[in-house]
Amino acid sequence: MNDDDDKSEIFGDEATKDEYYFIMTNALSHSDRDLAANGNKLTLDYKIAQFEHYWKATSSVCQWIKNNRPSALLVSEDICTHCLDIAATLVEGSTPIFSMDHGSLGSHVFNMHPSPEDMNELFFDVISHYKWKELLVLFDTHMVYRNLQPFQNKASEHNWNLQFVDVDTESWEEIVLEGNFRNILIYCGTEEVLINTLMSSIDYGLMETDYHWIIGNPDVYYNSTHIDSLLEIDAYVTSFKMTADTSVAYSTYNLESHGEWKFRQKLVFDTMFALSKAVESYSNEMKGSPHSSIGLTGNTIMPKCAEEEEGWKMPRNPLADHLMKDLQLQGLTGNVAFNEMGKRINYSISIFSGKGGSMDFQRGEWIQNRHQWEKLYNDELDAEVVHLNINSMWTAGDQVSIGSVMISPFMMEIEHDENNEFLEGNARYEGYIPDLMAEMRNVLQTEGIDFDYELNVYNGGYGDEDSNEWASVVVNGEIDVAAGPLIITDKREEVIDFTIPFGESPVQILVKHPSYVYNTRDFSFAFPLGTEVWCANLVALFLVASLLWIINRNSPLEWSNAARKEQVHPINEENFNFKNCIWFLTSSAFLQSYDVSPRSHAGRIGAAVWWLFSLIMLTSYFANLSDYMRVNKQQAFYQTARDLLRQTDIVYGCVEDGSTYAMLENSQTGDLHSMFEYMFTSIEHPYVSDVGSGVERVRESNGKYAFIADTALMLNAITDEPCNVYLIPQAIGTSRYGLAVQSGSPLRDQLSYAIRLLRERNVLEELKAKWLQPKSECDDKFIIWNNQGLYSLTIVDLKGVYYILFIGIAFSLLFFFLELMCYMLLHYPRHFSIIPSRERQPFNGRGHSVGNGRSNETNVYEQTEATTTKLKEWL
Repeated sequence: MNDDDDKSEIFGDEATKDEYYFIMTNALSHSDRDLAANGNKLTLDYKIAQFEHYWKATSSVCQWIKNNRPSALLVSEDICTHCLDIAATLVEGSTPIFSMDHGSLGSHVFNMHPSPEDMNELFFDVISHYKWKELLVLFDTHMVYRNLQPFQNKASEHNWNLQFVDVDTESWEEIVLEGNFRNILIYCGTEEVLINTLMSSIDYGLMETDYHWIIGNPDVYYNSTHIDSLLEIDAYVTSFKMTADTSVAYSTYNLESHGEWKFRQKLVFDTMFALSKAVESYSNEMKGSPHSSIGLTGNTIMPKCAEEEEGWKMPRNPLADHLMKDLQLQGLTGNVAFNEMGKRINYSISIFSGKGGSMDFQRGEWIQNRHQWEKLYNDELDAEVVHLNINSMWTAGDQVSIGSVMISPFMMEIEHDENNEFLEGNARYEGYIPDLMAEMRNVLQTEGIDFDYELNVYNGGYGDEDSNEWASVVVNGEIDVAAGPLIITDKREEVIDFTIPFGESPVQILVKHPSYVYNTRDFSFAFPLGTEVWCANLVALFLVASLLWIINRNSPLEWSNAARKEQVHPINEENFNFKNCIWFLTSSAFLQSYDVSPRSHAGRIGAAVWWLFSLIMLTSYFANLSDYMRVNKQQAFYQTARDLLRQTDIVYGCVEDGSTYAMLENSQTGDLHSMFEYMFTSIEHPYVSDVGSGVERVRESNGKYAFIADTALMLNAITDEPCNVYLIPQAIGTSRYGLAVQSGSPLRDQLSYAIRLLRERNVLEELKAKWLQPKSECDDKFIIWNNQGLYSLTIVDLKGVYYILFIGIAFSLLFFFLELMCYMLLHYPRHFSIIPSRERQPFNGRGHSVGNGRSNETNVYEQTEATTTKLKEWL
């Protein structure tokens, strides 16, 4: 080795000539061309060593640095069996020292691997995007576990459920199976351990359809056998690769075999180039300097390790300074640059996600330095991007399975077309969902994204994470997408992912239309006054009538006495007999006039008191009458949840364990939560099994049941005959519909992107108008109801009054016939006579009486007078 040369050495048991020596010498051969122009050259001193503890490792390496005077040192962590990041310890004594392993938190070594701090940020960002709340972390060394401490802390702050399992533990597969975790992050110290763990997981059935794996190690190299095994799995797999500019790095280095290199080998290659660039930069700086004749050899030698008695201070080296401030290199692992702590910066990591043959489709990118990325690519990221940039423009791969349920108008089956030909495939279905998926396919194809799908129908309800119904088949991986009126709820988002909402529906109250509520209390107009009040009023009527009759009979100033003295016509003597007193008080109570009024002061006082009494009673009656006359209209006046809470006549409910149930249950405070508590604790049987049952219960309840549900789900059922239900206009909440995919599925971003395009192009509004706002058979009736029957009184509300009218008419007719009969008996005694036989006179054949010699006319007159007198007494 030449004294004028800069030196670079490597330690480590894994650094065999077959694995690394060719890579390092190849890299140096490429770098020598630029260094030779300045009279410099990098040479390689290759050494393999193995130590058991820190003291032996550090003392040996420091002695080697002192004796061999290298310019830089590349250290593998496996040179020390029982050490944790030996490179981080050595850098406290001399610099620059490079590491190609994971490193440790807070280390000052030049770490070619992304720092543990950045890896923690990457894992947290990706898992947050997937909305995982529970996950299992597989690791293999104590160093890896320590490096994940910041990730654990953040997960704890967000109440995530984490479980760590060491894959070196015996029967770790059984521990994973018993934990029943479906989201798994694996992060190992070496690729070999990671790949062996993945293959073992396949054998144990841990990579089936209901699993989602994140492979934390970047740029893992799989041989053909591994690839064949991974292509057969049904789990979603997310993996990472360092983003490299192939047009610069690969063409420059012209290495044909780098595609089969392990990540560690690529890092070694880039280390050689980084060191050569630092030497070149320092050489250019020294040109023109008065000390340039000294040469680079003495200036770039690594400082010897400080002795304890000398006191410790951070070692410095000009190459280290140039590595931290001037280096910008595009290598096999992307952009290579370091900060003042020796941590790698300004790189980005590509994120790949999928299953089987589609697991190599790029989903997005994690950017270590947003500003540098925008400068490098001359592009501007979205404002919300800090590190994670998810790209919706990716290919779904194989045909996507869409699952739904038969519910109008979202999904309906048709067997034949207009020509009566049998339909197959997706053509068998119509409704909002088939049209939506067709539009999504069209819009994605126009964007250059291949998207094919197959519609499948499942029976049952929407389900949750504990059920076997159709929404749960997403969790289990039986279908890729659940499509339908599936409402986005926090409980469902714990186990599945939702796209952005493709639609929303108000949550409204359905009641029986007031015009079709038949009140059994037909005489509700009498309810403003209690039964005891009506009885008391009747007694008061007779008492006051008796008072006026007594006054009329005995007062010298009243009509009776005046008639007897012939001061008035004799007929006035009967003005205030008992019968006429009743009529006088009755007409006064109804504010009607009467021909005469009392003449005496006592009678007038009694009449005035009655008028005051009647006025107060009538005012009280009419003040309360409106509420009782509108008893059938109460449903129309319940506009909010609070209105329902304030009454007890109407029972209200919803679909049990449905979306509305969840909305009310999850409302922590306010009227909605009070409604849920009231239904749950106070109302007997308020729930129904489905929306159709709820609508039918409203129809049959005669106004005693109100159903709370999404309007979109009720429209088809309530817009057909019979038109006897009514939606309260004011909504008590809003439901958002989204497409559900398996947790972490890349389909979420693609479908969300398509929904966003459809919204921008107004396609969603057209679908809403077509399917969610159907032409109703009740439209004309709705107009009549709103103008006449909803708030105005109808014959249904007033039928009790009509009953009184008809009863009154019946009594009037009855007395009419009685009076007519009596009149006929008085004027036609020959045919209808009630005169006793002893008072009758015999008649001859000519119609004259026999025995007294008077004329027939005289006899008839006398008989009539007598009969009239007796009838009057009888009446």
